[in-house]
Amino acid sequence: MRVFVAGDAGVVARYLVPRLVDRGHQVTATTTDAAKLDSLRQLGADAVVMDGLNASSVSAAVVAARPEVIIHEMTAISDKPDIKHMDRWFATTNLLRTAGTDHLLAAAVLEAGDADDQLELVRKRQFPLVGQGTGHSSWVHLDDAANATVLAV
Repeated sequence: MRVFVAGDAGVVARYLVPRLVDRGHQVTATTTDAAKLDSLRQLGADAVVMDGLNASSVSAAVVAARPEVIIHEMTAISDKPDIKHMDRWFATTNLLRTAGTDHLLAAAVLEAGDADDQLELVRKRQFPLVGQGTGHSSWVHLDDAANATVLAV
């Protein structure tokens, strides 16, 4: 299965990407930092630079990868937390969770050629359960994602 992992050049990548690759999936993983491309390739993924807040960048990356599955892992959480200014520290991550999600959904529809019921659930922030459903709220446990047959549309 062709799996597109959006924004997976951090901690999650070191866990999720190799497990997907080990299970025989063709993985494309994205980063905003070209310096991280080699580390994604070493994990077994095709690596691409993508700006999750730029609809054209997202669309180009998704269309080029031709995924059957898209996993949203985009964040902008820096290594140094700013506990005193959480809103400011999470501002870009919150945009990636809203506008970035919309860009991924639009690209998925473009790639698939039509809208799907699951896409509409995601757009309404009613995320479908994946795997054994051991995730919490809208979060999916990585073991579920790595073992799932269908992760998203």
